[in-house]
Amino acid sequence: MDRDRNKNIDSRWTQGLSKEQSDLIKKLVNSNNLVLDKLRQICYNRSVELKKKLVSESNFSEPNWAVHQAYVTGQIQDIEWILSLLPE
Repeated sequence: MDRDRNKNIDSRWTQGLSKEQSDLIKKLVNSNNLVLDKLRQICYNRSVELKKKLVSESNFSEPNWAVHQAYVTGQIQDIEWILSLLPE
């Protein structure tokens, strides 16, 4: 994918860093589109797998299905949080 190399990145990438470190992080993040796109794809695929688990009928036959559902939902939320860090 060809992306604008000067995209603004989420401030969480540079939180607590010096100006020099912040500039370096911005440069690295903006120059690694291939890696970030692959990470985005991996996260998306895992999210799809987990969402399928949520609606699987076999889960409801387990005595602790509610705990399992909560666990999987938490994993999905974590993936979405990671995705929120990635520049679009």
